[in-house]
Amino acid sequence: MTSADTFVCIDLETTGLDPQLNEIIEIGAVRVVDGVVKGEFSELVKPERSIPEFITRLTGISDRDVRNASSIREVMPRFLDFIKDYRILGQNVGFDISFVRRFAGIASIGSAIDNIDFARILLPDLSAYNLDSLIDFFALDPGKRHRALDDAKVTAEVFLKMIDMLRIVPDSFLSEMMKISSASESMLGEIFQSETLARMNDISAPTRRKSAPFLKKDASRNNRFGDFSVEMEMSDEPKPAAVHPSDIERILSNEGALAKAFDTYEERRGQISLSLRVGRAFNESEILIAEAGTGIGKSLAYLIPAIKWAVEARERVIVTTNTKNLQEQLFFKDIPLLGKVLDLPFRAVILKGRSNYICLHRWERLLSQPSRYLTKEEKSLMLPVASWLLKTSTGDLSETGFFSMLLETGLLERISSDTMSCLGGRCPTRDNCYVNRIRRAALKAHVVIVNHSLVFSDIVSDGAVLGQYSRIVFDEAHNIEKVALQYLGVNFSYYSIRRVLNKLYSKDGGEHGLLTVLREWTVEMAKGFPGYVDKNATVTVTIETLSHFRSVVRQLFEDLHTSVLKTVSSQPGRSDTKLRYDDTTEIFSAAADAREQFNDIISLLIKGLDDIKLIVSEASQGQIKDRIEVLADIEKSQTELQAIVDEFEFLRSASGPNVFWFEYREGGSAYNLKIHSAPLDIAEKLSIGLYDHMESVVMASATLTVARDFDYIRNRLGLNLDSRDRVTEFIATSPFDLQQQSILAVPSFLPSPKSDTYVNAVNDTILSLATTIRRGMLVLFTSRGHLHRSYNDLRDRMERDGITLMGQGIDGSRSLLLRRFREETKSVLFGTDSFWEGVDVPGSALEVVVIVKLPFAVPSDPLVQAQMEEIEKDGGNPFMEFSIPEAAIKLRQGAGRLIRHRNDRGVVVVLDNRIITARYGEIFRRCLPGTFRKFPELDQMSESLHIWFGDGNDQ
Repeated sequence: MTSADTFVCIDLETTGLDPQLNEIIEIGAVRVVDGVVKGEFSELVKPERSIPEFITRLTGISDRDVRNASSIREVMPRFLDFIKDYRILGQNVGFDISFVRRFAGIASIGSAIDNIDFARILLPDLSAYNLDSLIDFFALDPGKRHRALDDAKVTAEVFLKMIDMLRIVPDSFLSEMMKISSASESMLGEIFQSETLARMNDISAPTRRKSAPFLKKDASRNNRFGDFSVEMEMSDEPKPAAVHPSDIERILSNEGALAKAFDTYEERRGQISLSLRVGRAFNESEILIAEAGTGIGKSLAYLIPAIKWAVEARERVIVTTNTKNLQEQLFFKDIPLLGKVLDLPFRAVILKGRSNYICLHRWERLLSQPSRYLTKEEKSLMLPVASWLLKTSTGDLSETGFFSMLLETGLLERISSDTMSCLGGRCPTRDNCYVNRIRRAALKAHVVIVNHSLVFSDIVSDGAVLGQYSRIVFDEAHNIEKVALQYLGVNFSYYSIRRVLNKLYSKDGGEHGLLTVLREWTVEMAKGFPGYVDKNATVTVTIETLSHFRSVVRQLFEDLHTSVLKTVSSQPGRSDTKLRYDDTTEIFSAAADAREQFNDIISLLIKGLDDIKLIVSEASQGQIKDRIEVLADIEKSQTELQAIVDEFEFLRSASGPNVFWFEYREGGSAYNLKIHSAPLDIAEKLSIGLYDHMESVVMASATLTVARDFDYIRNRLGLNLDSRDRVTEFIATSPFDLQQQSILAVPSFLPSPKSDTYVNAVNDTILSLATTIRRGMLVLFTSRGHLHRSYNDLRDRMERDGITLMGQGIDGSRSLLLRRFREETKSVLFGTDSFWEGVDVPGSALEVVVIVKLPFAVPSDPLVQAQMEEIEKDGGNPFMEFSIPEAAIKLRQGAGRLIRHRNDRGVVVVLDNRIITARYGEIFRRCLPGTFRKFPELDQMSESLHIWFGDGNDQ
């Protein structure tokens, strides 16, 4: 067997992503023997069609470059000869192999090792595994990215770095990887086997490997803070307590605990005032809505009184955020900081939903028979999960860099903790259960940090998730309604049904699933017990019913999709991909036959599982392994199938105070169709389900008011319905001098956003600002289509001026784009929805925020449309009472990306002249920071802003 560091690394550049439609334009490869490069292969390939412009921009390869190149038929034999007899590897290598097989035949090249798969194992908590991220991690020279030979070289370097890591792992880790790679049929088994043989022959890297830094339990990722050895839970009857203003002053003032701990500490009166108001909300059982912009330090302002109250009252306080970033900032940064400076010991945990944690028992069950339970796609993630398990202290799968893949493939659902599958006290792994461990800790904690989704999960389950609590702090409170609508709604899709069915039975390179295991068991049992012949037939019939149900589900979605598209085509001028419906809409009528079969066959399937459950329950534990778990799995599947029936009937009937809509993908298949429902109004649900049970509620955010008025958020969140009349308001004064630190610039020369010339005028303005000011610029769009059009028009023009342009959804993941944007401080970043909030780029990396259009919600969006209709029914003005406040809050979020620190300076440019021409424009202007400046000419605006940045003088 060849050594682990002997291989050929390949890379291709192509005219597109589809091997059936696109062509190869460059092939690169390096041959590595025992870790040393021994040969290179690099050839351009002449395609039959012109190279698309965006490919030329990406790779630098133009039609002129390949004019005299050889054809693929001439190049391919030379390439195949170069890689012959060597182990093949690459980055996302399946893509390259698909093109080689397309042009050289299916047998031309076998399977290959993917760097991504290897990286997930050795670096399980890396945030991303694309080549750029791996290059950054290992601090390598990227060479000419998107040129085949350079990419092949750096991919080989990355692989060799990972081989070096493998050579210092403990033998126990290698043994575990060998075992699981064999079970999962991973090609990486060759690498682990090579390293094992090298160690046996004592020719591998140095000394005995007792441990390795990247495989040790990661204490920094612990989900508990404080001393939990104390045998004490929080009291059901809180003791009398009070947050004293003097305590807050002693901590946050210039002479306080924080000032003594940090030489650079500066007292912020706005932070102290906010903290005092939060303390009052605890003392007097109030509901406080508090707006506190960047620089206030709102997290410490609410954490200090929350901790003080919880310790004195022996009562848990829940702190909830919308984003993972803030949740982790609170727990890993703010909580440890307060642990050092507060004069009282306290305990805190970061708690997530049960499905975030791995269930060790379910994991071990899958390891025993992966070929029967798992699809090929799911098995590919077994190795990284096993590697991560050796390292984790929390069991929180969302720590991993491949969490989204676990979710997409369905493996997460198979290995995560689950109420239906939980064996409780009977579980053999109960002593090591991650969920039990963190939930026990949460009952002892003074502060429990969660996210909004978990809070609403707890509300729906009548307190089954979080247990008893009566005081809660919402940070990022402007997102409460959005999360509640998502969580309290219904979402129905082909793929959600398929995931339920796949757990029971699927065909993917073989037969997999619970019913496959049970069929094999009944076959074996029939050899000694003839009665099991009939029981085997029961399982077989159920599998056939399930297979028939799959085809019915496909037909149902095809019929519904056809009906939706037909309805859409009859409504000229539609440009969105959502179609609202109600109980009078006849879309479901067109799928009547499939719908009837759907209901009939799913009932037969549930009945078949009942029969199988009886068979399993009559068997002894000795006759069927994991009998109790199998019964639990069957019951869970039945519950899920019944939920599918109930949800579909609810969506079909379209009844009650809800809004219903179909969502489809432009040019997509029937399987992309989704059906949604959401409650029209959550105000009453929040009032009854949350506020009525709370003694104190604190809602904090940088953006809760519209022109310093809380009325909108009060109405939307049901705060006006509170029966105890205890809602109080507070706006914390910013420590920043925003009038001096920032300018609000509005060009009056631009045409209306409805004009045909608007997009071109916007592009010219963005280009002028970028080339004249030359500062880090974030451009926020309300439409992906507009973003793509502007990106395609401006990229080359900016590059000619030495400016890097990056586009969301074009140049990489959100995290990668933000990292590049921070590093390339004169770059321009185009973003849509997810970049309007949660982006923190302080200093010179971001000094200009351009808002292309006022962010009005799309009026044709079904939920927006229905909410506006409700306001109109009540005699209100939906535009003034809904559209403008919603847009104003989002506008403030976008502008809030700019000034993040006291020394930051910057400009907000709004390219929508409605802010100065419309009657409502003043509302938006009053929402935005900075000195207002209106500019009648483009050159004047660009030059004036350039001078302002250069001299600090407003000229």
